[in-house]
Amino acid sequence: MGDRGVQRVSEHSVRDKVALAEGRPLDPANVERARARIDSLYHAKGYYLARTKPLYVYERDSSGIRVIFDIEEGNRVAIAQVDFQGNTHFTTRSSRRR
Repeated sequence: MGDRGVQRVSEHSVRDKVALAEGRPLDPANVERARARIDSLYHAKGYYLARTKPLYVYERDSSGIRVIFDIEEGNRVAIAQVDFQGNTHFTTRSSRRR
């Protein structure tokens, strides 16, 4: 699998996708939206295997919580081959044209 953490895209880009404010009550729906936005950022750059998981670390006195996004970047995915099946409209020769 790929590396963990932010290495293949800019950390600033990832932070912009999080959009969670310190000192605000924890809203699990906002955390999930941030997780999905981070994954979408990676997918847009070709890292379709990237997975983000939120981790919650409570303060000792339980007065606050830190949300850490554990990112497994995976490898960039590229198209290796395109295969047409069930084609009845194009000859092999015409389907190879660009």
